[in-house]
Order: sequence, then structure tokens, then C-alpha cells
Amino acid sequence: MGLLVNSSEIDRSSFIGRTLGNVTLIREIGHGVMGIVFVGYQKTLRRQVAVKVLIKSNDKSEFAKELFRDEGEIVAVLSHPNIVPIFEMGEADDCFYQIMQLVNGTDLRTVLRQLSRHPVPYKRIMPLNDAIDLIDTKNNVKDAIINCYLALLYSVKKYTKKVKDPSLTCREFEPVLLSLDLAFEDIEVLTYSFEKAKYSNKTILEMEKEKVLASLKNCIIKLKMDYKIDKN
Repeated sequence: MGLLVNSSEIDRSSFIGRTLGNVTLIREIGHGVMGIVFVGYQKTLRRQVAVKVLIKSNDKSEFAKELFRDEGEIVAVLSHPNIVPIFEMGEADDCFYQIMQLVNGTDLRTVLRQLSRHPVPYKRIMPLNDAIDLIDTKNNVKDAIINCYLALLYSVKKYTKKVKDPSLTCREFEPVLLSLDLAFEDIEVLTYSFEKAKYSNKTILEMEKEKVLASLKNCIIKLKMDYKIDKN
């Protein structure tokens, strides 16, 4: 038996209206293999919050409790724009829970699903500028640069069929990019910056990230023109 009960195996709607700590659960946001996230109303501070609920398993609850507590304690001492702060955590008879900041927005899966239903085929692909915005993690320059390089790698693998070995290093991947007639300057910018972001502790300036984003955009536009990506 697993650490926790699979959330798909329980009646998730039974949690609506329940109070955990000082928060009343209002509606479900989403669920995964082991947990459910709800929107809740925190009465004491009169605000909406997110509540992560993990259902207990009969034989592994103590171990799960330790893992859940450790996760909460680690997050509590971290402060980062990409980490959702935890306000409180606790335990009920049938579950563990964490009360967190509610971050409003639409998840990527929903955005892609909505695009895929567009009646015009070529509009089912996310516009390039929107995709670049998603890749660009505003608060972490290194992550943005790594994401750019991986986005290019994915695009080349998917649309050109020229990459057979997924374990190619970036320097082994470089000749493949050159064979696609992409600009040498853009390839060098992406490759060098990726290696610097991934494998070194050197400081990367914001202007370098902007240069990488521009090079990625140039490469994707070239691939779209040569391989007619929008029509696939």
C-alpha cells in the first residue's frame, strides 16, 4: 500500500464545506495521484487561501506525516518568488493539510487545451511571443536561459527529426543546429549561455538573458519557416 490514498479513489466533493484549522474548503482546484488542492476561506483574516490535502493511508500514516511535516518546515524557511509560502499545517482524522497562499491564474494544461480546440488549425499552436513569456522565468535568470536551450532542443527533435540520440551533449548538438542553417551567432549565444547557467557559478546578467531570448526567437522563427511548424 502507498504512503497515501490515491485521490482519484475517494469522493473529493465530500471535503467541500469542511473546516480544517480555521479554513473552510470552498471548491477544488485540482488533484493528483496523492493529493488534492482546494480554495478555502480563512475566517480569522477574511481571505481566500489554497489548501493542500493529503489523504491518510492506513499503514503508512506516520511516515507520511513525517514527510509532510519536513516539506512544510523546509518551505517555511525559504523565501523565493517561485515558492508558494505555507501559512499553517495540521492534521485531521483522515488527512494532513497545508494552508498556503492562493496564486490566481490559469495552468499551462488548460491554456494548451483551449488552443487545441481552436477551429482554425494554425491557431492551435501557441503564439511564439506567448511561448517565450512562459519560458522566461522572470525572477531567475539561470532558469530562463536553461529553459530557452531546452525549448530549442525540443523544437529541433520534434519538427526536424534530425536528433536520434536524446543524450547528446550541447556541444554534440551544436553541429545539428548548424546543419539546419540556423545563424551561427544565435547557436553560440544559446550554447555558451546554457553551459554557463547549467554548469558554472558565474554571475549572469539580465541583459545576457535578453540576448538568449532573442536568439531563441530567431531560431524558432527560422525553424517555423523551413519546416512549416504552424501547419503540422
